[in-house]
Amino acid sequence: MELWVRSPCVAICELNADDICIGCGRNREEITDWARLDADGKRAVNVRAGQRLQALNATAVTRHPDKGKT
Repeated sequence: MELWVRSPCVAICELNADDICIGCGRNREEITDWARLDADGKRAVNVRAGQRLQALNATAVTRHPDKGKT
């Protein structure tokens, strides 16, 4: 099993009104606890953060249908 788990941080560190980072999808607590989590905890955070990002992106496209079009 992999011991090192990559952080989801993409250096777009901005929390929305729900305290969710719009860059990585982690909540405030997950961001501050990251260094103390074991590998399984980090993997669980990555799953939840990915799900939040998908939801945030779906909401953004619904609110702004032209977002992402070139």
